[in-house]
Amino acid sequence: MGSWEELCVLSGIGPGGGPRYLFNQSKVEETASAMVCEIQNLTPPDDATPSHGLTEHDLQHIVEEALIIANTGVDGCWNGIPTWFSNHIINWSGRERCIAIGHFVGGNGECPKEWGTDNSCGEWMPGTARIPLGDNVEVRIVDGYQTCGTFNNVIIRLPDGEEDTDEESDCSCATNNGIGNVFVFEGCWIYLEAWLDVSLPPRLNSCSGEPLSLAGEFYEIVNSRKERRKCMSQSIACILSTPQHTHSCVTTDVLPAIGTLPAIKYGGIEDACDNMFHFYQIDYPDYFLGARAGSGHVARAIYDGLRGTDLIHALKMDFRCWMATSPDQ
Repeated sequence: MGSWEELCVLSGIGPGGGPRYLFNQSKVEETASAMVCEIQNLTPPDDATPSHGLTEHDLQHIVEEALIIANTGVDGCWNGIPTWFSNHIINWSGRERCIAIGHFVGGNGECPKEWGTDNSCGEWMPGTARIPLGDNVEVRIVDGYQTCGTFNNVIIRLPDGEEDTDEESDCSCATNNGIGNVFVFEGCWIYLEAWLDVSLPPRLNSCSGEPLSLAGEFYEIVNSRKERRKCMSQSIACILSTPQHTHSCVTTDVLPAIGTLPAIKYGGIEDACDNMFHFYQIDYPDYFLGARAGSGHVARAIYDGLRGTDLIHALKMDFRCWMATSPDQ
């Protein structure tokens, strides 16, 4: 079994911190060609503005040049962090650690599951699972992310306000059958707590009638949606239907963004994670290419006369890099 990347259920970004590059360096020509096609379709055919008289070859050269510049690291190499890459994307402290919520049982810290479920008639329905309710959920601060929704380090807050790290307690938030423990970035959880109106009455536990904590309520809401979180079993079905020799050309629209909820609109940033490559254990970073939405900003910038480095801002807008920035930017 290969590995995969689980995403924060609130942001749609993986614990690694999100994409670091616009696209794979092997896809320069392919990406530029797709953008040129979009740019030409955006251009009014009867527009007599001189700057709109660019040929397809001209546009291809302009876009390729800008893409190469935008994807080149500070050291002039492809494998370096691009010069435009903002610290507000790569170093936001809110994505350094995560909040894990659930019931962490056993050596792997997994959510206990009981396979089968009773319907309204009290009958067992095979192929599905039940998990504990939201009362008494444990809330952990975790880091040391490995893969498949697993964290190796649990942060312990000491009475004196200091913190210690338990490196022996695994914590699994793998989405199994669409349910289970759940994690979010620590920054996202802090914002959620700040934005919610805590004066509203809490949700009650369906069995005990006792009020649920915010974490318990969040856990139950995430795990009780009719359309559950996307999980690896959906990906396996896609992978098995894809010929092995073609998997390196398959993009993220083939595989679901594991850990995300269909009810939440992530704006496309979840598609920056290509789980086909993670599954085959290929050292493959995430790219903003999966989140790209057309070439409108680049087209406007080109027709305004911008070239080379001056097109980077437009590229960042079309590749929707802003979705990975810290919320205060």
